[in-house]
Amino acid sequence: MKRVLPCSIALVSIAATLIAGCSDSSTPPPPPPKPKPVVYQLPAAVDSAITITVKAGQTLQITTTGNVCTNPGGPVADCDHWTDANGIPDCHYVTAAWQCRDLPFMALIGRRAGHHQYFLVGTDYAQDCDSDGEVELMVNDWVFGDNAGAFTISILRK
Repeated sequence: MKRVLPCSIALVSIAATLIAGCSDSSTPPPPPPKPKPVVYQLPAAVDSAITITVKAGQTLQITTTGNVCTNPGGPVADCDHWTDANGIPDCHYVTAAWQCRDLPFMALIGRRAGHHQYFLVGTDYAQDCDSDGEVELMVNDWVFGDNAGAFTISILRK
């Protein structure tokens, strides 16, 4: 009889611990942390590209704010004005100058490193990556010294 009581107490304690550990808690576990974007500044007056690394299976999400201009106050009415990252699609340089790559003038564009095909990134871009590699982001222009403004580029990899 002396042994039964301590063993019973021990069994009840173990059962209570198991039930408490398996019971539904009123506080759900915290959600996993969300990925944070990396932010870059791309001045329009600098002939440079931002290079980012991507992995197969990632979704690349790019959001761009800011405005740029080539030759502010310049004489080319359909091209010399401020624009966001979507660029100026009706600027005559788009069709007349091969350097515009048939994409909107002064837009944020990109290409996979090592490839010659450019694509419009603009203000909002999302793409699933099918392979590892690098993406280069740049302003769609070929003379940078007369430009003004900058793009702020937020890159999120999911």
